[in-house]
Amino acid sequence: TRNKAIGVCCVIGFLCIFNLIYHLYYHHSIEHHLIENLSVSADRYSRTLQSNIDYLMEIDEAHRVQDMIMNIGTEEGIDDIEILDHFGIIKASTRPDMIGQKRNPDEDACQTCHMSQAKTRPNTLTVCDMSNRKVIRRVNAIRNRKECYECHEKDVQVLGVLVTDFIYHEQGSIFTSEMVF
Repeated sequence: TRNKAIGVCCVIGFLCIFNLIYHLYYHHSIEHHLIENLSVSADRYSRTLQSNIDYLMEIDEAHRVQDMIMNIGTEEGIDDIEILDHFGIIKASTRPDMIGQKRNPDEDACQTCHMSQAKTRPNTLTVCDMSNRKVIRRVNAIRNRKECYECHEKDVQVLGVLVTDFIYHEQGSIFTSEMVF
């Protein structure tokens, strides 16, 4: 009977370990799939935002960019939006008190991208923001184009970046059904 008890304990222990490994793998797989799907939505949303910014710049309405960012920043699912110039100075933000401040690329939230070469950096990733909350961050380079040369020097390739942080909820989504593209 003692051997049977040891055998039963071994089987139960094996099943518990197998169950734990299975659930860890399953959770990781679901989270990875969720982040991929959220990244696609974040990409589409950020590209639309960048197109609107480009349009305002082209029609010489740059002063309206801050208002637009403030309005879009109130949408459910948006945590923060910033436009930084190529020196890292915040030019527009959902937090107006940040305008004019310089971002330090050595900050933990910045190092996730800045520790790799520009051509190999991911555009969308999961990071902890300044408040240590998990967000989906989308970074779009604002490239210099012919339409920009009237106000910007031709030899500067990247004028700055649009950084959009989307709220990440462990239970599933950063967007409401109305926001998903």
